[in-house]
Amino acid sequence: DFARTMTDRAAGVAGPRDRLLKLGVGYVEFAVRSPALFRLMQGPALLPDEPGGELAEARAASGVPLAEAVRACLPGATEAQVRTACAAAWSIVHGMATLFNDGRLGALVDVKDVDGTAQRIARLLDVEKVLEG
Repeated sequence: DFARTMTDRAAGVAGPRDRLLKLGVGYVEFAVRSPALFRLMQGPALLPDEPGGELAEARAASGVPLAEAVRACLPGATEAQVRTACAAAWSIVHGMATLFNDGRLGALVDVKDVDGTAQRIARLLDVEKVLEG
């Protein structure tokens, strides 16, 4: 389960920034472990999500931990700032996951250690920048 993989990685992690990082690593971990399911859930929509449908629910559930972690990193942020920071975090981990699965990331970094590589790249995200304007 996609959301469970992310939340399991972040379980027991102190601090919102580290929790956000671990959620991202869980996102990449799931994508690499289950590439076909990842593409179904996060790839181009072949069929519109049916309200209440299993795929729509799974997609929505996978976004909840991200939004909660970003809000915890950005107390006092507006909803627009939170959504922008979520878009940035999602873009980084989704791009990384896709590059892993497409075999393209290895042109730049060692991809044998998915966890370590995902952590090093995800650490470059600075959601607090959204507060600067």
